[in-house]
Amino acid sequence: MFHKETGFMLAKLSNGQWASDSINKIEWKGPFTEGSKWTYLFCVMQDVPGLIELMGGKDNFIKKLNKNFDENHYVHANEPGHHYIYLYDYAGQPWKTQEKIWEHSFKNYKNTPDGLIENDDCGQMSAWLLFSSIGFYPVCPGSGEYAIGVPLFPKITLNLPAPYNHKITIKALGLSNVNKYIKRVIMDGKPISKPFLAHHEFVKCNELVFEMTNQPAKWGTQ
Repeated sequence: MFHKETGFMLAKLSNGQWASDSINKIEWKGPFTEGSKWTYLFCVMQDVPGLIELMGGKDNFIKKLNKNFDENHYVHANEPGHHYIYLYDYAGQPWKTQEKIWEHSFKNYKNTPDGLIENDDCGQMSAWLLFSSIGFYPVCPGSGEYAIGVPLFPKITLNLPAPYNHKITIKALGLSNVNKYIKRVIMDGKPISKPFLAHHEFVKCNELVFEMTNQPAKWGTQ
């Protein structure tokens, strides 16, 4: 539950009191399972706007999210946090999502026999890389919405099975280690102004084009 004084999701006892060890510790101990109070703070995938409001608005949310990464509370090997990188989309700073996708893709995945940083639990480590490589990610699976990240390849072709039975081409124009920011996104000739894709629209499209640039752009903040 949300503890207003500390600004974290903490544990409550059956008598209604807060568990003291969850308030004072940030380690993976006490009432937290496979995580800490930093891990559980951002695990509200079903209502990110509500979480942002609960934490005092976008500015406060960004500060806490920055601190999560800057102080190394984010551990990519721990799958419950895989959506954190995409949360900048919801708070008006999609370029930070783009930066961190590049950073953590190449840091945590290698083209070697032991190329995964950790166990591929239920295939999630691989699923994160596959989704992130094609340019978007299901922060809340089943919602019908994808948060846009940034493609890692200049061209990708998806072969959709029935009932769609067609190909979708994803292009990243000008993509490079320097041009890792999105300038514009176009789906079948129609510009996309927000950093989100609707599943029902995407599966019907033929082409998704990312125009890349070498510096953070205002795309997605309108």
